[in-house]
Amino acid sequence: SNDPLGGPRVRTPVNRLAAIAVAGLLLGGAGTVRADDPGIDVRGARSEFRDGIWLVSATIDFRPSAEVVEALRNGVTITFGLEARVTQRRRWWLDADVAELRQESRLSFEPLSQGFVVRNSGSGATATFTSLEGALRALGEVESLPVIDGARLSPDEQYEVALRAALDQDDLPGPLRLLAFWSSGLDLASKWYRWPLGD
Repeated sequence: SNDPLGGPRVRTPVNRLAAIAVAGLLLGGAGTVRADDPGIDVRGARSEFRDGIWLVSATIDFRPSAEVVEALRNGVTITFGLEARVTQRRRWWLDADVAELRQESRLSFEPLSQGFVVRNSGSGATATFTSLEGALRALGEVESLPVIDGARLSPDEQYEVALRAALDQDDLPGPLRLLAFWSSGLDLASKWYRWPLGD
């Protein structure tokens, strides 16, 4: 039978995933371009002040590589980390970080239900989707993430927010974690997206 990831539903041991991906690298060469252009991009973000707390919302585009899809197909949970920083802008000195936040979300595939599960490690909230595309869209919708208490900021200073999302390689199984050193398909991270706090 077929699964939502495409193709026959065949489970491969994790240690074979590394061998399969390495073979693909050797045969495909460094110049191979994937049709889906895998990567992560922060498309837009904003901040708002509510009930004494600065909140951040963002739209993030997650485009999984063939290695990520294959790992999901074979029962590997993929962890994505979201990092947020609030920095005090200084004209005559180095900028100073005043707040740092990291949030993790885990994406997995459930063969029995044929569904994709997104779990927020901080809140414990879980949602199930019938397609990988739906799960990735939900993963990329960041709503009202609290980043700093307004009382910690001076009204006379200027502040900047920076946001970045990345696949957490440290949370991969051992063979895939080792493979990540050679495979760009397991090295997915957005650039830092920056904007003035309050915009």
